[in-house]
Amino acid sequence: MDVGAKGIAKLEATSSRQSMRAFLSALANAGDFATIPDMVSLDYELAACLAEADSGPALQFQSVKGHADGFAMPVVGNLLNSLSRIALGMGSTTRETQAA
Repeated sequence: MDVGAKGIAKLEATSSRQSMRAFLSALANAGDFATIPDMVSLDYELAACLAEADSGPALQFQSVKGHADGFAMPVVGNLLNSLSRIALGMGSTTRETQAA
């Protein structure tokens, strides 16, 4: 999926193009982001979910077990597993990214 100019405009409309929040918001607006609310294990489950999603959406895990103190923030993955997401993160289009 190439988010193209629509995704770039949404990314540029945020307060900071270079922030993780802006990138995650742009992915969500493009329908390319999913949240996993269920608790997953850091040992194998998290990696298995990312592998299963493969070229699917970027994933945010809200509850991860496997660390003695837990995690103070969500874990995200599959952020850069497609050319269109890389282009979106750079404020570019897929075509421009391929030509570079």
